[in-house]
Amino acid sequence: MATLGFRYRNFKLEGSSFTGREPDEQRYDFDKPRFDSRAVRFTFNPTTQWSLQASTAYVKSPESGEPDEDVYRTTASVLYGKELSGNNRFLTAILNWGYNYVDQDHQEHSVLLESTLQSDKFAVYGRYEWLQKSAEELGFEHDFFEHDAIFGINALTVGANRQLFEFGTVNTTLGAQVSVFRGAHELHPYYGSLPVSAQVYLRIFPTVMVPK
Repeated sequence: MATLGFRYRNFKLEGSSFTGREPDEQRYDFDKPRFDSRAVRFTFNPTTQWSLQASTAYVKSPESGEPDEDVYRTTASVLYGKELSGNNRFLTAILNWGYNYVDQDHQEHSVLLESTLQSDKFAVYGRYEWLQKSAEELGFEHDFFEHDAIFGINALTVGANRQLFEFGTVNTTLGAQVSVFRGAHELHPYYGSLPVSAQVYLRIFPTVMVPK
């Protein structure tokens, strides 16, 4: 990817050129850079707590299974972050919208709303997602649904994690989360009306780097 940007006060404008095709299954080599896709992103930070961005992109042939399909992608997001009084506490939230356009019969929207309350070593978070998927992307044959049939899918996740220890510049956190899903009624015979999943995870990541 190559990016060129311009910043003036609280405004930033960036343009990028990149390879649109997703990486192939050969994970031990480098894919050929094509620079056949492009994107423009505009960011505005009205205060230290708010950040707004909008972007649009042309993605050349992203899927190897559909080499003739190009995607026009648009996103917009609002990010909020605030330091709360006492015990190193922070509240962050994001609202994000995305839109993919392939042709008149293949258009998909998505919405993400997520918030986290972080204390010194403990965090709780929630996330709501709504997106549209085609029957083809869900793996259905044409005998089940039309090729371009679009379905809305909802997901609600709540979770918590706690820092276990720091080892040098590495942080270790243990967490758990539960997700509840609700798809279009046409999908209920295949996925159920209200699928539930749960996860327990161990996260290992670098600690915050403080300049000396």
